[in-house]
Amino acid sequence: MKIVKIKKKILSKGIVKFSESDDFKELREYIPSEDIRNIHWLSSAKHQKLLAIEKEPLKNQKIAIILQLDKNMLFKDKLDIAKEIFKILSYSAIYLKQKLEITIVTDKIKTFTPKHFKEIEKIPLNFIKEQSNHQLKLLKKLSLVYNITILAPLIIVKSNEKYKTLIKFQNGKARYYYQQVFMPYNHWNEEAFFDKKESTPLIFSIGNIRIGAMFGFEAHFTKFWDYFAQKKVDLVVISSVGSFNSSKRWFELLKSFAFIKNMYVARVNRVGRWEEWEFYGNSFVVNSDGELVNSLGNKEELLIASINKNLIKESRKEWKFMQLGRELKIN
Repeated sequence: MKIVKIKKKILSKGIVKFSESDDFKELREYIPSEDIRNIHWLSSAKHQKLLAIEKEPLKNQKIAIILQLDKNMLFKDKLDIAKEIFKILSYSAIYLKQKLEITIVTDKIKTFTPKHFKEIEKIPLNFIKEQSNHQLKLLKKLSLVYNITILAPLIIVKSNEKYKTLIKFQNGKARYYYQQVFMPYNHWNEEAFFDKKESTPLIFSIGNIRIGAMFGFEAHFTKFWDYFAQKKVDLVVISSVGSFNSSKRWFELLKSFAFIKNMYVARVNRVGRWEEWEFYGNSFVVNSDGELVNSLGNKEELLIASINKNLIKESRKEWKFMQLGRELKIN
């Protein structure tokens, strides 16, 4: 309905106009019978007589239509309106037999990366794919140039299928984990949006520290924790976008698993705001005894924590949860 109203406004009020004879040729004496708007008043005052601007038809006129796209234009209603206006202007230029040059400015789009599921629901698939490819190239390059390991959640598009992934970047190469369990709730229905692909949770090493990684929702399921424990992981990194005052609940959940499985756990949670959603941050690290090592607030901050391998060994030796669990039989 909004698009129809804009069409009527443009076409009925004659907003689309292209000048056919406004190229300056010369100044000449004003003819009393012509339009006084042709008078060039500054020149007339200087020469003490009325002078008019002589015009001639434009030759080889080119109409340039520029559409600048930024992140605010990617949502469906605004993008559809922009496309309709674009088509009307293009048609008008062609109808008037003017040369047409179309330019789409996309510099701002290249820096836009959706940060969570709700931001990408209405974004066209080709934009998501373009952004994913751009981020993949950038993160590969950063890991190679600076010799660092990067763990990043990205939406990947392959053959028009959308995957939510955790990717480890190291030495210019990427290793993927595809999320296995999705939230199915009405207010946040990832299960209906994303495609599924069988995948094994990431496990990799930095020095002598074995690191595992999974998404926040998956941390509610003991099978993931059992898998990491069987692989003798020292640190589990959890990527999440927690909101709605769930910080305390998350802390209690993850410190309990850290203690039960005798491993460090790092929760990396989003900060910022999107519409009514407040992402509180409060990222933290707890050790293998379930004790807080370090934490952040609700701003973009940097957390530094030491992973004590000896503490992990002592916790496992003292509590023997893994050993007792293997011996446990329930009939």
